Amino acid sequence: MLLAEQYSGEQRRNAIVGGGFAGVATAWHLLAHASSPVSVHLFDGAGIAGGASGAAAGLLHPYSPKGKVLWNGLEAMNAALELLQVATAFQDRAHPELEPISWAQSFLRPAANAKQAQDFSRTQSMIETSQQAHRQLAGSTDGARMCVDSSSNSNGSAESSSREAVSVRALSLEEAAQRVPGLPSEQLNAALGPELAASAALLIEGGHVIHPTRYLRALWGACEELAMQRGVTADLHTTNVSSIAQLQHEHGPFCGTVVAAGAAAGILPEIGDKLPCDLCQGYTLDMAPNSDSASATEHLTLGSAEKSTAGLSLLGSTYLATQGPENIVVGATKRHQLTPHEALAECGRQVSDSSERASATSALMPRAEKAWPSIASWRVAGVRTGVRALPPRDQHGSLPLAGRVAGEQNVWVVGGLGARGLVYHAWLGSLMARAVLGDNEAVLPKQLRRWQA
Repeated sequence: MLLAEQYSGEQRRNAIVGGGFAGVATAWHLLAHASSPVSVHLFDGAGIAGGASGAAAGLLHPYSPKGKVLWNGLEAMNAALELLQVATAFQDRAHPELEPISWAQSFLRPAANAKQAQDFSRTQSMIETSQQAHRQLAGSTDGARMCVDSSSNSNGSAESSSREAVSVRALSLEEAAQRVPGLPSEQLNAALGPELAASAALLIEGGHVIHPTRYLRALWGACEELAMQRGVTADLHTTNVSSIAQLQHEHGPFCGTVVAAGAAAGILPEIGDKLPCDLCQGYTLDMAPNSDSASATEHLTLGSAEKSTAGLSLLGSTYLATQGPENIVVGATKRHQLTPHEALAECGRQVSDSSERASATSALMPRAEKAWPSIASWRVAGVRTGVRALPPRDQHGSLPLAGRVAGEQNVWVVGGLGARGLVYHAWLGSLMARAVLGDNEAVLPKQLRRWQA
């Protein structure tokens, strides 16, 4: 990757529509991969992280709810950690006074029912088989661990100086309760029964929780810095785009245009209904500990006493994502089948109406308290809203969508990141940049281009 080259000559201008995970990652990789002068113009009326990416909980790991590695999950995880390193390094240089971007931590997924506990048991059996095979072939006992390039420094950020293992294994009910004091063990035991108590939860180690807004703003800052170093342009335009034709007319010409507008992509006539996504709106709650000592003690059982670290987050149909010692994100509600215009209206919208906040709280808090009863002593500090573009499932799972837009000149689209946006965004951004710069759609795996069929 070229990071210090000074270009000369005319710049090839590229446009990106969307300032979320996919858009900012593509911007970085366009600048970083280019071997000739390339400028990037990013358009988003809500600014950086104004849409669903900014409302995300930031749970970064490469596993499905059954504990299986996602399609291309390890490569994607590695790419995400590399961009996390870029963003963290920029913030450390330019704004060391700001709060941390990320926290390295473990995730616990309690079994929701007996069937999921059986899935966890099968996952553990596969891990043990893998361990046994690895011991036989390599004389090692760490065969269940899959490595990605990163490490955690004292600030919980990612560095490339060593390797950190990301792994998954089943825990017994007793082990899970030791990891999370206050876990509703009796209810779990009643739901699963003694025969499944040995696989009551999955433990993921080597994960990260990202603060999406801080991360994306730092990554965009790194884009601006890199462009300045190379004598090219990285400009943010906080304006909505109604069509690619209008964009070319008012701001062009652009050699390539990448639409990374998430759930709002369909408002562009060039995209329309080409991407077969279910647009799903959801609320999340930002929870803060109360000031009394009892609440603070309960807080430390799930989070951490240090701002730069976090102990553990809970996964499930209702998740609790621990972002340092003073914030837990609880999510999320689901309202399906929105229109692209409804999705656009949610971008950057502040949830300030008291009845709307109360409705979101009443929908989420009972579920959160069931997962971890101690959350009841916390207060709701904020409510956020966002709309995800959920892609259709196939034999590989819920994969993102990407490719060239038929009938349009040098227009590309990446979307349908759904609940996997954080783990896939950096890898997708790299692929899209290579495709655009080389005018070569074959760079994109056919699984991402299935929407074109």
